[in-house]
Amino acid sequence: MELAEKVRLKPADPEGRLNFGLALLDQDHPAEAAVQFNAALRLQPDSALAHYRLGLALAKQGNSQEAIAQCREALRLQPDFPDAHEALELWTHSTN
Repeated sequence: MELAEKVRLKPADPEGRLNFGLALLDQDHPAEAAVQFNAALRLQPDSALAHYRLGLALAKQGNSQEAIAQCREALRLQPDFPDAHEALELWTHSTN
């Protein structure tokens, strides 16, 4: 079953939204991916992974400041998130 179909059948599944968003991001559709990550966050506001992935989508859209904010929120929720640490360092240095 396609990820889009899974989301259609189970719209309240944050994991499905995260997976669909990641697939969209991998296919270079960051705006559509951000929609899915935001939906996942509405369902699960304390998801560090959703904040991090939203940050990735925002960074791909050129919105560095909001990407940094999402990454910081991911790290607030999960301080031992290595990918978020790496992304934050990269984005912070690229905006200076």
